[in-house]
Amino acid sequence: LRNRVAACLDVSLDGRHATLVAAAVAPDGRVRVEVVEHWENTHALRRGLARAVAKVKPRTFCWFPNGPAARVATALTARPNKARRTAAWPPPGVTVEEIRTEAPAVCMGFADLVDNRQLVHPDDELLTAHVSAAEKAWQGAVWVFERRRNEDGQVIETSSPIDAAYAAAGAVHQARLLPVPPRRTKLRVAK
Repeated sequence: LRNRVAACLDVSLDGRHATLVAAAVAPDGRVRVEVVEHWENTHALRRGLARAVAKVKPRTFCWFPNGPAARVATALTARPNKARRTAAWPPPGVTVEEIRTEAPAVCMGFADLVDNRQLVHPDDELLTAHVSAAEKAWQGAVWVFERRRNEDGQVIETSSPIDAAYAAAGAVHQARLLPVPPRRTKLRVAK
């Protein structure tokens, strides 16, 4: 699945947590998802993101610029590395995509895979906690993830962040958009 990997980053509303998740579509159509790295603040994220993405070597890296990840937008902008005459960000071979308008499709598509048992994951505690803390925020006939609210409609400040849920959903969305690589066929030589 190495040539089918997409990675996504999201940041919590308060900026005290960030998660990088990778996903790939398996030949049977199921999608495998894994938390690659998580950080306890945006300073640590800025220091470690390029290294974490380079380790995974995804074909595409995505993020949500219209959400809390906007606080690290400058870290996600391509910049030259004068010493090596290459880009310091993104790592070589990785394209950066912004998920701007598809948030409902990202969240609802992720939930659909879960409902139909088409999502494979290693039972990661962080991912499970963030997905469990997410609720549906309806926007007309569609919805996105949001943190749990109390009876008065206020976000419960003690609830778990949900950045890993968004990162997983974004990675899954981008992985499903990647073109399917051509099938390898065995060449038979006549004797």
